[in-house]
Formats: sequence, structure tokens, C-alpha cells
Amino acid sequence: MKNVKFLAPAFAAAIVCIFAGCRFREAAAFDIEAEGGQLALTAHSKKAAAGIFPLSAKGEYIYTFDTQLDVPQNSSLEIEYSITDTAETPSEGMQAEAQVSVQVDESTVWLLPLSLDFLRAKEAPQKLRYSIPLENKDIKKITVKTDGVKNTNSVCIKKLYISPRYFGFAASADSFALSPFIKYDDTPPNAASYLISVPDAYKIDGRVFVRLFGASSGSRIECNSRSFSYIASPPLGEAAFAGFPLSLPSAITGKDPFPVRLTGETNALMVLASLPQDFPAEPRTADPYFVLTFPQISWRDERYEVFCWESFPSILIFDTSKYDVQDRLFKRLAFFAEKKGYRGRLVPDNEIAELRGWNAHDYNAETLAAFFNLVKKQNFPITREEEELRGILTANGIIKESGEGILPGMGAVISISREPNGYLRSLFMTHEGFHGIFFIDAEFRAFCEERWNKLDRVSKRFILSYFDYQQYDIKDTYLIVNEFMAHIMQQSAGAAAEYFGKTIAGRLETSDWRRSVLPEKDEASGTYPSLAAAFDAEARAFSDYARRRWGLDCGRVWRVSAAP
Repeated sequence: MKNVKFLAPAFAAAIVCIFAGCRFREAAAFDIEAEGGQLALTAHSKKAAAGIFPLSAKGEYIYTFDTQLDVPQNSSLEIEYSITDTAETPSEGMQAEAQVSVQVDESTVWLLPLSLDFLRAKEAPQKLRYSIPLENKDIKKITVKTDGVKNTNSVCIKKLYISPRYFGFAASADSFALSPFIKYDDTPPNAASYLISVPDAYKIDGRVFVRLFGASSGSRIECNSRSFSYIASPPLGEAAFAGFPLSLPSAITGKDPFPVRLTGETNALMVLASLPQDFPAEPRTADPYFVLTFPQISWRDERYEVFCWESFPSILIFDTSKYDVQDRLFKRLAFFAEKKGYRGRLVPDNEIAELRGWNAHDYNAETLAAFFNLVKKQNFPITREEEELRGILTANGIIKESGEGILPGMGAVISISREPNGYLRSLFMTHEGFHGIFFIDAEFRAFCEERWNKLDRVSKRFILSYFDYQQYDIKDTYLIVNEFMAHIMQQSAGAAAEYFGKTIAGRLETSDWRRSVLPEKDEASGTYPSLAAAFDAEARAFSDYARRRWGLDCGRVWRVSAAP
């Protein structure tokens, strides 16, 4: 009877197990983070609940959701995991190559990378994040499988994410994020290149952009039959470039940039969805080179486009279709901020209609706030474009509304136009770009002031006379130091001697009374040697500084150019 009493409960339990399907249900040790917050996963075994999978054991680990998980378009399942050696003593000899697969519902099976040898990674990171493109709009089940080989490592899942889809990789100090369809290619004629080639079934639906981070000098990126070179400035080396990302906008790469190839080293190479941006409040992120070459047909407004300088995000760049549009945005500001005899007051359109503004513009947050604060106080009538400018500045934190009026925020604005061709657009972009950096960088301003204070008396009298000739208010030291710097840095360092020692000096020669500021002239060459030497030295000092700080140079504020 004892045996009968013992067997009966076991038999009953077995019957229950048969009809119930022996269903184990327990919350997994990790959850999934989606757009609506964190969701719990139900594990179907104790090992699945732990989220630790020994590679030596053959197993199938199933996870389900209590409710159906709807996922947005262009989404991926990102798996964060680590690989650890669980042996009590270090393993000896070669370990067999193991496989861990992940399947979402009944879709494609994906193998988790267990090493980064295929990407020539220098070190194994503490965490891996693998991003699997989702084929379904909803997820019901996730299955993880191990094949069971002689291997003492285990895979430990930390967390899952439903995240925007990307293709490529990104390395950080303790983790490495990557997707399928990326490989390291060194087969001839290729040389040490990363290649992203995505099948049509998994491509991002919509416009995309390509993003690099920490690229090496001389790197070459190819996409959609276009090639670009990542510019470096010897003898700087690579260090200064590590902190500056570079994005190739969809208008440059096209809707389908694949295959994407990068020759050279980088910390990140990714193709991501291009998020829709509201015009005019949200600027497009771009390097100045892409502002210059951005197809005008892709502008969101035929009058002008607004960009955010990728390396210096608090600087907005306006590119206008014509000088007339630029004038409606900035001409009154030019007189308010810089023009001799007009500074500090709001000038009606009819008073300045026949007067020249600037071909390009630059204004810091303080000047912009003071202008629009006075407009508000005086209820001064301004153009439609100036109203739009106020909204853009407010939306991007350059100015801010308060009970005390309009106050400065952070950042600056620069502007160029499509009306001049070729060289002048590049020159204006460089000139205004360095103005923008001057506005936001106190260390750079201090360096510029130091160079100005050390400039010899003859050279200083000469450049002040020229700025007065240009109608700048030469009593404003801040303005003069800023213009001194920008006029030096707008062209290459090697061109400064002729520009100051011949071109600008030649303009002052036409005025009898301005000619008195000029030193001795070399009639044979038509130059003023002392001015040429002084400004050549300044240009080299400024270029060395820009190269050391940002990897830029006199004559260049962009990090990329079209590859030959």
C-alpha cells in the first residue's frame, strides 16, 4: 500500500503534466525595451529564465509576451549580451567554434556574433549589441538555440530593445554595436575596407543617411557611385578627429546608398533612417562641404535651407537662393550689428534700400537677442523672413523668450547664398564658419585677441584702415578682432602674403589719404613686403591653432571633399 500511495500522486501529476503540456512559466531575468516602455518576457524553462546559455549544451530557449508586441516600421530587435568563460580553470587547447541562433516567430534565423575577428576588431568588448531587422509588425515569440560543442564559454543576455533599424557598426569603450550584412573586405582590388551590402528585403524603407565617427585621415567612403575623402591636416594625426562625427545626407547619397564601402579605419560606420524634419524650425545636420554641394532641388523651401553644423551643433547655417532672400533675412541685422553709423538701432527698409548689406553674414546669440528684443519693445515692423528667423532661433535655443524680454541662449548663425559661384561660395563659407566658431569658443577668442594685441603697429594701422574702408565700426574691438581673424583664415595660409601684401594694399592705394598707412612698396613685384611677411606669419599661427584644436585649416572648415 505504501508503494501504491507513493505512485498514485506521481501518476496523477504525470496526467496533469500531459494535459497541461508541462508548461513552465517564469519571468525572464531580462526584459525588452520598446517605444512604450519596458515589457516583461515570459521564459518557458528555468535556463531560459536565467538568460545564460552554455555553448557546450545543446538547447532551445523560448520566450513569449503576455500581450502582442507591435513594432514600428523600420525597426530591429537589438540584443545586448556578453560572452564569458564559465570554466573553473582556464580552458586548454582549441575550443570548437560554437553557434547561437535567434529566431523571431517563424522568420529568418540569425547567428549571434561570438567574436569580432571578422571585423578585425582590436579588442573584445565587454558587451555586444546585435541589431536584427524585424520582418513582422508584431512579435509573439523569440527562440534562442545553442548547438552544443566543446566550448567553455557562455552567452549571457542582458537586455533586448526594439530600436530604429540601422546597418553597420559602432564601437565604444565597453561595447560594440553591429548588424548583419557588414564585413571587412581586403580582397583585391580592395584594401582594408568595411563593406555594408543589404538585400532588398531588409533595406530601410524611406530616406537614409550614412554616418561615420572617428574616421582616420585619408579614409575614402563610397556609396551610390559617389566617393568622398575624409580630410586630415598633417601633422595633426588622428587624435583631433575622434570627437567629430560626419553624416552624408540622403540628398547626397540617394535613397539607396548600398553598397557602402569605407576604406580606412573608423569607430563607427552606420546607415540609418533619415528622420523627417519640420521646416523651418528643425535644421538639417551637415558638414559645410555638404551645405555647399547640397542639391537645391532637395531644399524644403525654395527660398532658403537651414543646416546645423555637425561639428559645432550650436551654429546654424543658412543657405539662400539669392542675395535678395538673404537681405530679407539679415540685411537689417547687418546694419544693427556692424555698420558704422547705424549700430544699435532698427533701420526702416526705405532708409537702407539703396545701401549695400553683406554678401554673407554672421551673428552671435547676444546680438540676435538684442535685435529681436528691440523689435518687440518698439513693435517694429519686420519682414516675413525675419519673423521666420526669430522662430528658428527660438526653436533651436539661440534666443529665448522670458518675462524680461528676449534673452540670448547658446549658439550663433552664419549665412551664405547660392548667387555667387564656385570659389566665392567656398571663401564665404570659410570666412563665416570661423566667425561662428569665434562666437561659441572662448578659448579661440582669447587666442585671436592675443594675436591682435601682438600685431605690429604698422600692420594694425593698415588693417584698421581697410576695415574702416569696408564700413566696419572700428571702435568695436570685439568686432575688429573677429574680422581680423576671419580675413586671415578665409583663404589658405600660403595665400595670405599676396592677399594682404598686394590685393588689400592695392585697394587702399586708390585713396590718397588711406595710402598714408601703407609701408614701403617693392615696385618690382607690386607688393608691400613687410605686410606680406606679417600676415603670412599670422596665417600660419592661426592655421596651426585650428589644426590642433579641430583638424581644420586656414581656407577650410569642412572635413570631407569629393574623392578624385
